[in-house]
Amino acid sequence: MVLLSVGSEVPEGNFILHSQFDSVINFSDGKNIVSLVGPHIGAGPHYIELKEEPHFHCPKIQVGKDFIACPPLFHWKRSKGDEDNNSFFDLTSITKQLPNLRKDLIRQYPEKGLVFLFAENSPSRDASAFERILKEKLRNAFSKFKKYETMLEGISKMKGLGHGLTPSGDDFNSGFLLSLKLLACPPTVLKHAYESAIGTNLIANSFLTQAYKGKLSKRFQALISELAKGKISQNIEQIGHSSGIDWLVGFLSGLSQCKEYKWTL
Repeated sequence: MVLLSVGSEVPEGNFILHSQFDSVINFSDGKNIVSLVGPHIGAGPHYIELKEEPHFHCPKIQVGKDFIACPPLFHWKRSKGDEDNNSFFDLTSITKQLPNLRKDLIRQYPEKGLVFLFAENSPSRDASAFERILKEKLRNAFSKFKKYETMLEGISKMKGLGHGLTPSGDDFNSGFLLSLKLLACPPTVLKHAYESAIGTNLIANSFLTQAYKGKLSKRFQALISELAKGKISQNIEQIGHSSGIDWLVGFLSGLSQCKEYKWTL
């Protein structure tokens, strides 16, 4: 098992098993999440990237200054340069194409994740009362992003809404936070937005923190690069059940709404 890269946000310490899936093993020290990943996910800020998929059981992981160990199975020597190669993004090109990107998202994924938020007045086809109520809560939260004065309320209302390991609302907030960061909004505004988004879900918090810092995994960098070309990468479907799409809805919403905001506190 070959170690390829270590994310720049992987801290030193001892971490115990949090959760495990086909392409990722998550570990926690009670505050931070670090993840063993393979080529399907690739390099990222809080990822320890391996050459092969981590299809093994590892109850704990130790991260030192010059080593990473998964006792008793593996012990890797840590290279000097950690992975942190965020690209320059052509936000101007993306912003110019926002209407078409939103239309393409609705056309390609009409029933997926939070895409319904872009389809105004779309009829609800949900069979259960729970799903209908959830969608109404999401719509209500989304409506708060239209004005800067209620943006923080929208972020708070989005927090934790939805299903899955990282709920849709948290994925949305992660994308929205990144747009604030990349658009260089005032640091105090960004800080308040981040504090409003952070909850009790450690994995969601990890992604929110990376967005707050403007750090991205390579596959999200690739998604944004495709947006600058006016394309929505089909790889977005491979990120969680709907996490990639929910993140994109938040990111595009941020790029669209932030140009209307007046940055006053």
